[in-house]
Amino acid sequence: MELPTVEPTKKRETARKRWKILAQVLQGGSCADIAENGVSVRRFQTFGLLKTEIDSSLSNRVKTDGAWFSYTCEKVPDLCMKIRHLDSAVSAERLNGFNNTGNVCVWPSEEIMAYYCMQHVQDFKGQRVCELGGGMTCLAGIALGICSDASHVEITDGNEESVQNLNYIIDVNDFGNTSVGARVVRWGEQKTETDLYNSFDSVICADCDEQTRDGTSLGPIEHAEKVEEG
Repeated sequence: MELPTVEPTKKRETARKRWKILAQVLQGGSCADIAENGVSVRRFQTFGLLKTEIDSSLSNRVKTDGAWFSYTCEKVPDLCMKIRHLDSAVSAERLNGFNNTGNVCVWPSEEIMAYYCMQHVQDFKGQRVCELGGGMTCLAGIALGICSDASHVEITDGNEESVQNLNYIIDVNDFGNTSVGARVVRWGEQKTETDLYNSFDSVICADCDEQTRDGTSLGPIEHAEKVEEG
């Protein structure tokens, strides 16, 4: 997969703008309004990988507080995702809960992973796939659910509000014969759900640190989701 190169100066400027997004959200700004600044939710023109359009008909039909968008990809004609963005301010208290940054906007790493998975969609056929820490949209997991003919896709995040949003998204998309589920999965806790052990053929994640802010690691999750050898 080839991506456009970005000059170092532009990278630094974009990074400053992303920090500004977080500041605006904490000050009470709407995620949908902040998205218009060109570096967050609808900033895909930067990479040109995905195209988003407001889905007003779905917003009117599905009575939720969030804003609905249609996501498409020019290079993947069969891909059309209906994605709900949370449309409320994130307080400092909420942001300091279990990683709430995935509720602020769709970050570039998620965009890139979704595109990458679509370029290798045949690799996931018939598999059981888990996306870890996918935030409020789990773009890659949803895309695989629609296009890959995977047997099952489990999309996860450590934040309850994100997972509630993921369930809204699952309800309105057509996954054909692929079953798709959403659940809260947190690393660093002593116990991992037993049904995760030896359950997946592929585990994908974007921008998830090995060490979390409280010093715990992904180790228990990695162990739980390894495919049993032999």
